[in-house]
This record gives sequence, structure tokens and C-alpha cells, in this order.
Amino acid sequence: IPSVISMHSISRYGHTTDISYLVTNDFEKMIDYYLGFSYICTVLFCILFVWVAVLLTLRILDWRVGCASGRSFQASDPDDLEDVAKVIVRTRICFIFFGLLVMGSLMLTSSRVEEAGLKLNQYATSAVRELQKPIASTGNILKLAEETVPLRQDVSKSLENFCPSIPLGDEIHTHIKDAIKSLEDLDDFYESEIKELQVGLNETERIILSNIIEKTSPENIGPITDGVVAYFTILILIVMCVVFGVVLAGFTTDSKWFATFEMMQSTVFFPTLVIMIIATWACTCGIAILAMMNADFCYGDPENAGGPAETMSKMIESYHGNEGDPNIAFQTMNYFAYGCIGYNPLRFVNDLESKIKKTNTTRDVFLESTEGLALSMLTSSCAPDVQNITDLYGDLMRDLNSAAQDVRDIKSILYCDKFSPLWAAGFDEAICREGANAVMW
Repeated sequence: IPSVISMHSISRYGHTTDISYLVTNDFEKMIDYYLGFSYICTVLFCILFVWVAVLLTLRILDWRVGCASGRSFQASDPDDLEDVAKVIVRTRICFIFFGLLVMGSLMLTSSRVEEAGLKLNQYATSAVRELQKPIASTGNILKLAEETVPLRQDVSKSLENFCPSIPLGDEIHTHIKDAIKSLEDLDDFYESEIKELQVGLNETERIILSNIIEKTSPENIGPITDGVVAYFTILILIVMCVVFGVVLAGFTTDSKWFATFEMMQSTVFFPTLVIMIIATWACTCGIAILAMMNADFCYGDPENAGGPAETMSKMIESYHGNEGDPNIAFQTMNYFAYGCIGYNPLRFVNDLESKIKKTNTTRDVFLESTEGLALSMLTSSCAPDVQNITDLYGDLMRDLNSAAQDVRDIKSILYCDKFSPLWAAGFDEAICREGANAVMW
């Protein structure tokens, strides 16, 4: 994006352009990053200072510099009157043109900033809506993991003590061992990983809600844009009054309203315009700093320009540098940001689904093998064992299949084709394209 590259390439006097320093606890690195903005503020201040100094100097010199002091053009020779009149007309046309250009730019700026904010809000709202299902599913899995502990233990004991009074054969003993092993594999139920994912998803939702959706909601962005529009409206009206004064200067009139308008120009319009120009300089410095921070975020690492995905990755690493390894949910967001290349932090979700399927399979194989036993071997003492384990397995698999559905719900949301486009739209389009272009205007 040209606007991102141009803003990122502004000199920082040797200071860093790595925005990830803002989320570290290293105060010196944060100060180093902020000091890089002194250049653009100094340049803007020098432009304002030189411009004001030149205008004041020319005004003080008055008649010595002729029309440059603000006086009307004067022809020293009567033969030059026609040429002077043409110069006056050209000057007024240029003034009117640039005045209209300023008004148009101001109106475009306010509309583009609001559009960028609302678009970011839209994508963030979609992301939060998508996070609701995996957050609920992690809660259900943790609940089922706790509730099925006694049931899994009962099934394992029943398998170990299955029909001890009759010879079952090697094949059935193998099926029993496989069934017990599958239950043992489910012992921890990836509880720590599921809890970490749940905490991370809740934290991600909280960050998006409080830092993006709330701040870019129409209720919050509306007063800001209304204030910007009001400020620009006043500035536009003053520019229009000055332009109107330039037009009227071409006519000679002795009317009282014209004299009143001239007096208002000298005592109200021009002083107000000067004050608003100084205020605009301060706002411009602030917007320039925001534009540079936006560009630093979107450009990525200064060495290889990895884009917002790389910046977010570095910010996650910097943020967790003092708190241990990043949460699984943040690792997952990082994984999506890089287009799902490399290690998948949600691999344990697939493993959990596979273990539930394996438990289901070993259950079916074992129960089918008991059906093949000769009726004479299923004595009255063994028949209750078969019925008991069938009932226990039925209750257990009902809960495990419910957990498997929650796992599928998590996978249906937290996968590349779902979240990568949201990430790309939210960061690349709303922040790095619309946002950058808005502040550039």
C-alpha cells in the first residue's frame, strides 16, 4: 500500500520503527519509539513557523513590498492598469480554487475516517460472533470431562472384571485391553489445553469488545466524527467568507453592509482563521503520528516488511515475554495471521476427537465380540456383566459423542478458511488500507 510505505519511510532520526515495543515493559524502548515522531512534528512546526514569520514580516514591511504585504496591486504607470487588473483576477481565481480544494479535502477526510472506523467495527463484530460457539463448546467439554470421570472409571473396572468365571479367549481379552487403553488415553481429556483455550478465547473476546467494538461503535465514533465535522464546518465557513471577501474586493461599493463585512473580516474571520490554523497544525501532528503508527503496524518488521501479521506476532511475543509462553488462543490467532503455515496450536483438538472415535470403535468391537460367545458360555453369572457394561457404555458414549460434537463445533469455527479472511479483512482492509488512506487525507 503506497500510503503505508510512504508514512513508514519518514525519517525517525535513527530511532526505531518497531511498534511492538509499545507492549513491552521496557520503558527505554518505548521512549525510543516515541522519540521517532519528533521529526515529523518538528518539520510541521518549522513549516508553520516559517509561514507565519514570512506573513508577519511582509505585513510589517507594508508598502515597501507592495502587494506581498496584503495591499492591493498598484500600477506605477497608467499604461500598466490593464495588466495589473489581469494579475488581480488571476490571483483571485487561484485563491478561490485553493479555498474550494481545502473545503473538499476537509469533507473527504471526515467521511473516510468514519468509514474506516465503522468497517473495522463490522469485522470485529463478526469475529466476536464467531467466537461465541467455540467459547460455549470449551465450557461444555470441560463440564463433560469432569462429569464422565466416575463413569469412565466404572466402565474400566467392569471391563477388568468382565466374566471372570468363564474362559473368554485371547481375542476377547485383546478387545478388553484395547477398550481399557482407549479409556486411559481419555484420562486427562486435554483438560489443561481446553482450559487454556477457553481463557484465551474469553480474553480475545474481551480485548475485541473493549478495544475495538466499543471504541469504533456508532455511539462512540459518532460524537468524534460530529466534533470533527463541526470543526471542519467552522473552518469551511471561514474559508468561504474569505473567498467571498476576495470576490467582493473586485467591486467598488459604498454600502454599509459591505463596510460591515470588511470590518468582520479584519476583526473576526482572519483572527479566527489564524487560531484554527494553529489548532489544525496541532491536530495534523497528532494525525501524522497516528498515520506513522498505523504504517509501522501494517508494514511489519523493518528488515523484511512482513505486514500486519508479523507485527501482531511480535506484539504477542513481546507482551508475553515477561509472562511466559503465549496462550494457545493467541498462538492460534498468530497461526491464522500467517495463513495457517507451520505448527497448528489446535492439533490437540483433532487428537481429542480421534481418541473419542477410538473409544467408540473399541466399544463396538468389544460388544460385537461378546455377541459371538456361545450361549452356553453366557451363564447366568456372566449375563449381568454383559448387560451392565452395555448400559455403562451407552451412558458414557452419549456424553462422549456430545463432547465430540463440541469438538467439531470448535473446528468448524477455528479453522483457516473461516478466520483467515476475517483477519485479512479486519487488519489488511480496514486498518491498513481504509485507515491508512483516511489519515493520509
